[in-house]
Amino acid sequence: MRRWLPVVAALLLWPACIPGPDTGDETPQATPTYAPDPDPWYCADDTWQPTDAGIGAWQVATDHYQIYAETDLDQARELGLLMEAGWQAYEQYFDAQPDLVGSQRLQIGYYRNEDNWLQAIADDGLSAPPGSAGIYHPTNSKAYLYTQPTTYYSLGLLLHEAGHQFHYLAKTNNRSLVPWYAEGIAEYFGRYDWDGQCLRLGRSPLLSQEDIAADALDELELNGFDLSAIIGGTRVVGRPLMWLIVRYFEHAEQGAYTQDFAAYRDLMDAGSLDHLGDFEAIFGPASNYDQPITTWLQTDQEVMTPVYLEWTHRGPHELLGRGDGFTTFARLKQEVDYFNLRFTPPAAGAWAAGALYAWRDIDEYRALLVGDDNRLWSFEMESAQAEWFDMGPAPTPEQDGSYRVTVRNNGKGAAVEVNSTTLDIAHNLPPAGGAALYDSPTIFTGIRWQ
Repeated sequence: MRRWLPVVAALLLWPACIPGPDTGDETPQATPTYAPDPDPWYCADDTWQPTDAGIGAWQVATDHYQIYAETDLDQARELGLLMEAGWQAYEQYFDAQPDLVGSQRLQIGYYRNEDNWLQAIADDGLSAPPGSAGIYHPTNSKAYLYTQPTTYYSLGLLLHEAGHQFHYLAKTNNRSLVPWYAEGIAEYFGRYDWDGQCLRLGRSPLLSQEDIAADALDELELNGFDLSAIIGGTRVVGRPLMWLIVRYFEHAEQGAYTQDFAAYRDLMDAGSLDHLGDFEAIFGPASNYDQPITTWLQTDQEVMTPVYLEWTHRGPHELLGRGDGFTTFARLKQEVDYFNLRFTPPAAGAWAAGALYAWRDIDEYRALLVGDDNRLWSFEMESAQAEWFDMGPAPTPEQDGSYRVTVRNNGKGAAVEVNSTTLDIAHNLPPAGGAALYDSPTIFTGIRWQ
């Protein structure tokens, strides 16, 4: 098998208003030790059945939500699961919940495209701000959004708008809040772990197409950071810095500020008239945090970046890749000496999966993949020309059908181990690590690096 594959541009994102964790694999002594993750998972069971709403749409009535979804049946069911898990996570975060009477449910409209979304809002006698892709309307307490180019962003937008809905109804008596605070929390909710049944909010994903942390760093480097001015309302900032403030006070210093930030949130939700004064009464001078936040952000970045097509973050060591007829990669941003992952091949369809081991730029890189023909293949991009090279027979999969791929970069090339087979590959490119995929959707777990 020798394939020449086309190369496509990465997807861009539309602007928007915005069962348990993977434990990974045991790894050799050369790999770092990862501390247990303290954030709890919130899981939902599929105890409902979507009903056909006609023309490719479904009504999903869960315990707490009524969702109109212009999707296929499987995704409609997933939206119901996500929102029921989301309800639990929101309730824990706010220590409150909307007061639903009898069979009342929170209303969400999830539309196929922008035209349908705008029409639905207009049909309800409302309007949407220009440039948005989702909105919560306090007028009728309904959240509206439409599908985005990537799965992670679509579901993140749903968690964002539903987060506004829950926040306003549970804590503010449906009263509007200042943008940095309301949008900061909603953007915080829009970064998440989700494995199809269990959810964690406020996460730092391995990667995303949007990469809000990198955008926040760019904004800080361009304009600096002035927390007093932002909280005091004299400086307007974009969503990345709104997200950053919430992310910092929820997660920095191993959660040292979390409890105090919850107290501050209670004051804001109750209608604080002195946002900066209330903040400084709890935390001290806001200016004391400008440099710590700036420094901390440099360490709280997404560690990977997608190269072609869609990659979906699922958990701290887990990704879902979709190739759709192309070869695609999820690449670590930094050079590494060690990289490890595991995957189980899809049950049907063409596929090849493995690991990236060398990278100079978009026109020159290398990856080793296991193919559906039981061969090992080196995918090599040279001067923007891609070619596959047969590297010999693939080892048998492990008893559960999976393959583990480990890359050890040694300065002269890479030793790439696939289950029981190790290939020493000489090259003169910078060392790299990442997941590699051709065609069929594949889940990669146990992602580790050093």
